[in-house]
Amino acid sequence: MAGFSLGVNGTTSRYDSLQASLTRRLTHNVQAQVSYTYSKCLGTGDATLGSLSQNSPTLYSNPFDRSPDKSICGYSVTQALRVNSLVTLPFHGNRLVEGWQISGLIGQNTGLPFSPYTGTDIIGWAGSNNNRPNYVAGCKVQVETPNKWFDPNCYTLPAAGTLGATAGIAQGIGHFRAFVDHHEEDALAGAIRLFGHGFLPLFPKHAA
Repeated sequence: MAGFSLGVNGTTSRYDSLQASLTRRLTHNVQAQVSYTYSKCLGTGDATLGSLSQNSPTLYSNPFDRSPDKSICGYSVTQALRVNSLVTLPFHGNRLVEGWQISGLIGQNTGLPFSPYTGTDIIGWAGSNNNRPNYVAGCKVQVETPNKWFDPNCYTLPAAGTLGATAGIAQGIGHFRAFVDHHEEDALAGAIRLFGHGFLPLFPKHAA
């Protein structure tokens, strides 16, 4: 007998953002655009939506009370910057040199939030391992070194049979991507494409 999935509409979320963009239309062979978003998402929907990025659980810590799961959404990106540009090269004379363009795209965003879990059922519900630890007030979670991204000493195990606090959510590493394209509009010409990507945490990384 085949299995089936059951979805329940009962989660809440709120998204707030500040968005700004600056565009230069194609003038003197140059077009460019810069866009920036500062945002925050709070909700209880990660459990029912599932962990799209494997940074949040797929079950509620308490199926009878969703309020302890209210936190920053697992897909919330605090800051995002995009820069793109296109330059039309002023070559003329024949089909081999006319119509060439160079375009580029740079993207930078902060990492996704995540929260550590105890990994054991200390609540008393069979099969429950989504219990969070308690956050030590005033402790700096983010360390951001290659050997230790966050400080585990900022968390303590809650008492048996109790749920841990949702505070102290850490934030993963940011993402940087760059793309350059050199192409010709004429179908007879070829194209040269260069790709690059990396991880550069340029923005503040604590998910406040």
